[in-house]
Amino acid sequence: MAEKEKQTAKLDKKTSNNKENAKSNNKKETITKKNPPKKENKIEQTKKETKTQKNNTVKITKNNKKILSDNQVIITEEKNIQSESQKNNIEEQKEISEKNKILKNNNYFGLREILGIMIITGVVSFIMGYIFNRSNENAHLSNYEKELLDNYRNILNNYYKNVDARDLVSTAVKGMINFLDDPYADYIDASQLDDFNLNVNGEYQGIGIQISTNANNEPVIITVFENSSANQSGLKEGDIIVAIKDIDVSNLSIDEIKDIVTSYQNEEFDITYRRNGEENTVTVKRDNIVINSVSSKIYNKNDKKIGYIKLNTFATNSDEQFESALLDLEEEEIDSLIIDLRDNTGGQLTSVENILSLFVDKKHVIYQMKEKDTITKYYSKGNVNREYPVAILVNNLSASASELMTGTLKEIYDATVIGFNTYGKGTAQEIVSLDSGEQYKFTTKEWLTSEGNSIDGVGVEPNIKIEQSEEYYHDKTEENDAQLQKALEILEK
Repeated sequence: MAEKEKQTAKLDKKTSNNKENAKSNNKKETITKKNPPKKENKIEQTKKETKTQKNNTVKITKNNKKILSDNQVIITEEKNIQSESQKNNIEEQKEISEKNKILKNNNYFGLREILGIMIITGVVSFIMGYIFNRSNENAHLSNYEKELLDNYRNILNNYYKNVDARDLVSTAVKGMINFLDDPYADYIDASQLDDFNLNVNGEYQGIGIQISTNANNEPVIITVFENSSANQSGLKEGDIIVAIKDIDVSNLSIDEIKDIVTSYQNEEFDITYRRNGEENTVTVKRDNIVINSVSSKIYNKNDKKIGYIKLNTFATNSDEQFESALLDLEEEEIDSLIIDLRDNTGGQLTSVENILSLFVDKKHVIYQMKEKDTITKYYSKGNVNREYPVAILVNNLSASASELMTGTLKEIYDATVIGFNTYGKGTAQEIVSLDSGEQYKFTTKEWLTSEGNSIDGVGVEPNIKIEQSEEYYHDKTEENDAQLQKALEILEK
């Protein structure tokens, strides 16, 4: 419309110009009368004006059509854009609707299904991890280890009879232990565990006796432990065991008798024994037996109080028992101390370490440990230095931890060693437990005295050598004990 108005204004302007030109011409004609212009025919002039108007109208019409056409194109494009947008919106709504339908149809995919997927994923991950780890471990095995593992699997899978995998492993370990040139390496099976735990841990499951065989190969009681079922029932050393719950055991081996006793876990059973030719029956029960490996007393000699501690073994709990006995003696204001390690074949290294720490402080090296080409010094854990005189009684059955304690107190405490040369076991064994409960041990280290002296195969030499008399072996009394009497004689001065 604006364009049309513009064209009309243009036309009016042209018409105005024509009129002015006409006036100008008339004016000229008036002024220059001398040469008057030639007058046009009025009809021709009208034709010219009509033609001019017609041309202008055609131009305006064409321009207007062009403008309208352009506007129609723009409007059409806008309509197409709006139509495309609406189409896209409809498509998006359809897609959202489809998704909602899927979610709605999957409402049953609840906690149970999710847990199931998690479990399956976990199992698959475990299996893949196991396969990866197994292949990774095998990659680090030496050729010898691979050969051992391959043959184990070959025998287990291809032997024509069923093979117990646990027994196969135990037998293999036994073979390796037996191969070692180690007099102290050993495989401890189930029948030996009670005795082994008794010596090492100071406790075991049983009725509270130790048995051996007499000259007639009969099972005889050699030890009855305090606070045990056997002790409470009245059994004594020297009693010959005849039967266990109506089973005749007079001709059975020690291991066979142990197996029978072990079969009764938490129930009472009868034991028939013979004493002085007369048979009697008592009721006993297996229980946890804690062994007291320490006994103590005081000797009064020449107005001196001489303390005495007998240490039978270095079990796990022996250090606590030793410390308790020592403190009790010191409350009685002892002047000196006798430590009896005769027939003590050793035990736990930590136990002897703790006992030695009672006598010297942390500045003192109490022993050294040699492992292949490395020697490590171990210092006392104690805070005090005791100063009263100490005498130690030893014999040829004093071994291992007994020798460590004897050698150290002789070197750094100036203790007097009385008796005769000790056994000479200067090595330490590592104990390994299998899944079956059975155990094995083998030598891993050699221990040295505080000053670095080896006693392996040599033993500890006493300051005063004294052999026991024949009378002592027939009648073991304090009066017949030459080694004890010598210690009392030295300490009462």
